[in-house]
Amino acid sequence: MLIFGLTCSRNDISSPSVITSAVWLMCAAMFQWLDHDLPPLQTRTIVAIGIWASCLSFSSLFTQACHYSSSKLNEPSLLVRNIYLGLSVLTFPMLIQFAYSAITTGETGNWALDLRLAALGDTKAHPEPYENFFVLIWQVAFFLELIASENRSKKRIFLTGFIFIAYGFVTMSKIIITTSFIMATMILYMKKKISNKQIFYAALGMTGFIIVIQLLRHSQLNAGGESMLTIYTYGNMSSLDTVKPCSATHWGENTFRIFYAILHKLSIIGTEPIDPLLGWIEKPLKTNTYSGLYPFIKDFGIPGVAIAATLMGGMFGWIYKKAKSGNNYYIALYAFFINIIILQFVAEQFLTILSRNLKFIILLAIPFICTKHGLLYIKEKLKP
Repeated sequence: MLIFGLTCSRNDISSPSVITSAVWLMCAAMFQWLDHDLPPLQTRTIVAIGIWASCLSFSSLFTQACHYSSSKLNEPSLLVRNIYLGLSVLTFPMLIQFAYSAITTGETGNWALDLRLAALGDTKAHPEPYENFFVLIWQVAFFLELIASENRSKKRIFLTGFIFIAYGFVTMSKIIITTSFIMATMILYMKKKISNKQIFYAALGMTGFIIVIQLLRHSQLNAGGESMLTIYTYGNMSSLDTVKPCSATHWGENTFRIFYAILHKLSIIGTEPIDPLLGWIEKPLKTNTYSGLYPFIKDFGIPGVAIAATLMGGMFGWIYKKAKSGNNYYIALYAFFINIIILQFVAEQFLTILSRNLKFIILLAIPFICTKHGLLYIKEKLKP
């Protein structure tokens, strides 16, 4: 499947089919060849993963092979970019204030662990997870400056990048730091500003930084007897093994979580939405991530996995094809979705946090729509 995907994508390593095949082959190889104490995978789990990878890959190849009209959403409005940049700078002190509060009220004696617990809402002073609408502004502002890097000073890229990476560091979140790296790398790769070799060296540096974050938080690379490598890669196949197909309490409660949330908020139904932070298990390893197949196999079993993979693969292939045409909006959009594609072996991140994803897409589209229709427009001075 990997070779077939590479051939159809003209050896482009960023295509959805290539990434999907590669990540699952990597997980399978590590599960087979590395030393670990995890039990053998059940047949149903192997079949589910195979169907997921195949359906997603083939459907993405189908949609990326189709021809589409060119989009006029290509250049972001400079005025809107300035607004996003200004809001990012003005709201950044809120993050500093949170960090100061988390450290000064922390109880563990480890400032990095205190930051992480506060970000998760597991402290007395911070009983709720740290969530802020302006985080989306910081992320979108960073994206837009990378997209418009030909025309503007690199100071804007550095400033917006620093603000968003600082958010990942203050919350001590390895996933935020990792996804930030992946998204920025994809934009630069799509715009042909970096090579595969540079991506490799950058990935090594990012891996080292993630290890530092882990050591700051826990002073060790293992958790609960399992290594970071096991927990965050092939271990998710074992945790998926513990999920019983079609075992949801209410119909589609995981897949259609956002609808349950909306209807519950409107007091139409009494059923509360599923918590996006899933419960922990202790065996076969301590984790609360069950791969991207979790909501579909738990709600609808193997058929749900096949349908979801086909639909999502088709969407990813369409966005990828539009991005490959050089359209800046779709390059940024594909860079956003690339995390969902790459980290599908960890958790489902499209439907589970759909409301956040929709907010990001809207905020990203606004400056492009403004340029298309001549709204909030100021002429940008290009550097000679």
